Amino acid sequence: MQSESNLHRLPAELIDQIIKDLDINSIRLVCKALHNHTFTSFKRLFANQKTNLTSKSLERLFQIANHPQLGTAVQSLTVLTPILDASELDRINTIKRSLIRAQEGNLDSVTIEPPVWRRHYPPYTPAQLTFGWERAWVRTARVYRVVTQAIAYSGVIVAALHIYRDSQQWSIATWDIDPHIPTFEGANLGRAAVSIKNISLGVSTNAETDDEPIERNRIELSGVDRAFYEDGLTRYIHWVPSNEAPTVAEENYPGVARLLKQMPNLERLDLRLYRRLGNHPTSYVKLFSYIVNEVVLRSLRHCTLQGIYVNELLLLTFLRTHPGLETLQLREVHLLSGSWEKIFAHFCAMPSLQEVTLQNIWAPGLRLISLAPKHLPTISVDDDNPTAYQCSDGIMMHTRTFSQEEISREKFEFAKGPGKRPMQSPAFSRWVASRALEYGAL
Repeated sequence: MQSESNLHRLPAELIDQIIKDLDINSIRLVCKALHNHTFTSFKRLFANQKTNLTSKSLERLFQIANHPQLGTAVQSLTVLTPILDASELDRINTIKRSLIRAQEGNLDSVTIEPPVWRRHYPPYTPAQLTFGWERAWVRTARVYRVVTQAIAYSGVIVAALHIYRDSQQWSIATWDIDPHIPTFEGANLGRAAVSIKNISLGVSTNAETDDEPIERNRIELSGVDRAFYEDGLTRYIHWVPSNEAPTVAEENYPGVARLLKQMPNLERLDLRLYRRLGNHPTSYVKLFSYIVNEVVLRSLRHCTLQGIYVNELLLLTFLRTHPGLETLQLREVHLLSGSWEKIFAHFCAMPSLQEVTLQNIWAPGLRLISLAPKHLPTISVDDDNPTAYQCSDGIMMHTRTFSQEEISREKFEFAKGPGKRPMQSPAFSRWVASRALEYGAL
């Protein structure tokens, strides 16, 4: 007598709970009834898709997107930055078709991020190991172009766009953002960009993205520089002097503002500037100036600024223009003129502000602001407290989060920071290394 399983007779919710830790592909081969009853769980496997823009990867994505049932299951798409040549841009049409079919023209998010090979600290990427770090900016610019054109021409509804959000060192050169704005403006922007509620954007100071001068510079390398470049485990980065003409050219600055203007319904903004220059690029205060003077995001509730150069007037104007902010993170923000005291005072006057995170806040003259509480006991520095490091005459607290209660009580009062040099310690070394990875040249 043949026994029959009654598992398929259970409610779909119970079946999901039973099989959640099992191999769903094997379960669907048991019988036709289970095959049909587990299809909802099977579709969830296709929610998050990735492509590295190779033919094989795009073909798989195209097949999923055109499947009458699985195509609607795709919720997010991650585009890994591959090693491209110019001919790879022809594949953009395939991506357009894939995007427009996914979830009936809707995606929760599109993410651009680099492939990372993790060996030791810090992580090494194929660009560093094989092709030279300069070429990373060539690839990021091309992939950015592919993805933004795909979104614009397809008209796909995207809720969140993440462009090198958590990608240490990888970013888009600011002047490479501007040339592609007309693509957005002339395509289906009204349906695509207006739908974006969340954008994370990693940009960098001036970078060469033309293959010919990069190759010419490589050939001209000599001595230690050439040895570093050819060493597969050593990063070679050509820091550009911050006073060279291309570095301070006006086209470096307006691109980010022009991009944000196309997304008036943003609720969350995360903007990070990576420094590729040999010293502090103070001219890049113009990048934030364009944003302040040209962009108003009336729905903005959450904002993170990282590595940005500002002055007191610009930052205060930005905060006044966006009074509905609920969370604010300022990380590695350089104040070139004015004082932080007036900015801190304004935090307390923002009625919706619930949380403020400050990290590596710099006053004019490259003076790091100590965030240690004024009326609390001395803070200890150890592996469990990555927010501070030891100096010979005290503790430098560089990271701190303020709750709504602390903001309302106007508790932006800090103890006097140490005046002498930091002591060499694991905490200080980690702080220096993390800043270099996140924000570039120190």
